[in-house]
Amino acid sequence: QDDPLREPSLDDMLSRLDASSLDGVLVEGFGHEQYPKIEVYRPSHRRTPQCWPHDRSVVAVASDVPLATGPVIWLDLNDSVAVTRFGGRQLGLQSAMGSGDRAQEDLAWG
Repeated sequence: QDDPLREPSLDDMLSRLDASSLDGVLVEGFGHEQYPKIEVYRPSHRRTPQCWPHDRSVVAVASDVPLATGPVIWLDLNDSVAVTRFGGRQLGLQSAMGSGDRAQEDLAWG
């Protein structure tokens, strides 16, 4: 019998969604779960990253300062178009590849 006070797992939460109507799901939290992650890390906050570099499911580190991230990609946290484009590519969305027209991409990706 399930414990009604137990927090649901990511799989529990995802099972409640209609996958046929989704291109992808963006989640925050569930750091202990194994799914592709973008770690947001700001060294100025003086906290250690929660998942990177020990979690192999981290695919990128988004930071407000350049970092040597090893085998994962570093994303400039202040470049929302680049971060969004990376997320879109991870989801396999063709339009995330971009047209090369920065103004057009800003309109398309908000």
